[in-house]
Amino acid sequence: MGLPEAVKLAERFTEFLEDDDKKVFEEMLKDAQAFTPQANKIVHVSARTEFPLVFAILFAHHRKLTRVEKEVILGKG
Repeated sequence: MGLPEAVKLAERFTEFLEDDDKKVFEEMLKDAQAFTPQANKIVHVSARTEFPLVFAILFAHHRKLTRVEKEVILGKG
């Protein structure tokens, strides 16, 4: 199972979220999908099918955090 399949499974989580949280969760999944090619290359690393999705989410958030740090701390945009 690759990232697209893991995303489809994760989307079921939105059934249990408030409307505002659904939008945030969907945005998080959208951000992760930007790294589908890379995430699909690590599918074999773990028996856990959601590993590529979690890794892609973490990386997407790390990139955003790094960008914000540069903008806020270093004053670069």
